[in-house]
Amino acid sequence: MKKKYYNKNIVNFLVTTILLIIICICISKIYFWFNDNNKNKKILKNIKEDINTNNDNNTEDSINLNELLKQNKDTVGWIKINNSVIDYPVVKYTDNSYYLTHSFDNSKNSAGWIFMDYRNNITDNNIVIYGHNRKDKSMFGSLKNILKKENYENSENKKIYFTTINGKAEYEIYSAFVINDEDIENYVKLNFKNDEEFNKFIKSTINSSYIKTNTNTDYIKNIITLYTCHGNGKKLLVFAYKKE
Repeated sequence: MKKKYYNKNIVNFLVTTILLIIICICISKIYFWFNDNNKNKKILKNIKEDINTNNDNNTEDSINLNELLKQNKDTVGWIKINNSVIDYPVVKYTDNSYYLTHSFDNSKNSAGWIFMDYRNNITDNNIVIYGHNRKDKSMFGSLKNILKKENYENSENKKIYFTTINGKAEYEIYSAFVINDEDIENYVKLNFKNDEEFNKFIKSTINSSYIKTNTNTDYIKNIITLYTCHGNGKKLLVFAYKKE
C-alpha cells in the first residue's frame, strides 16, 4: 500500500513539475514578445523625434534619409500607409533573413524590422518589402485590414508613400490576397524581361485579388509588393502601383 501511495506521489510530482515548466516557458515567451515589441516602439519613437529635430521644415515630406543612414547604413527609404500604424524606415541587408530577427538598431529582436528584398534596387519594376505580422499590429500586423471591404472602399486607405533618395513617391493599392507558401514564387518577381511579361504579371495579381478596384493596367509601370505572414503556410501579399 505504501509503495502504491509513494508511486502516486512521484507521478503527481512529475506532472506538477512539467506543468510548472510549461507555464514558465509560456510566461517567458509572452514577456519577451511584449519586450521586443516595446523596444521597437521606443526605437521608432526616437527615430521620428530625431528626424523632426534635424529637419529644417519639420514635415513628413522632408524625411532626411542621410540622418537615418547615420543611424543605420542599411536604410533605403521610408514607407507610410494612410490610416495605419505602418510608418517605418525601410532597410536592406545582404539576405532576407537578418531583419527577420533584428531591429533597426541591429539589436536582436523577434519583431524584426521592415526590409526590402536584398535583390532589389529602388529603380526596379517591382520593389518587394517584408515585415512580420505582429499581433499588436506593429510592423505589417495591420496590413490585413486592407482585405476588409469598409477599409479598401475608402480611397485614402489605399495610399502608400515610399520615400527614397529619389524623393517621395505615391502608390495606390490595387490588389491584395492570401496565398499558400508553395505558390509564392509566382507572385514575388523583382524584374521582368519586357513590358509584355510585366503586364501579364500585373493582370495575374488583379485576377487573384480579394479586393476589387478599377485599375487601368495601361498606366502601371512600377509597383510595390508588401509581404507578410497570414497564418501557418500562408502569406498575405498587397500590391500597389506608382502614381505618375
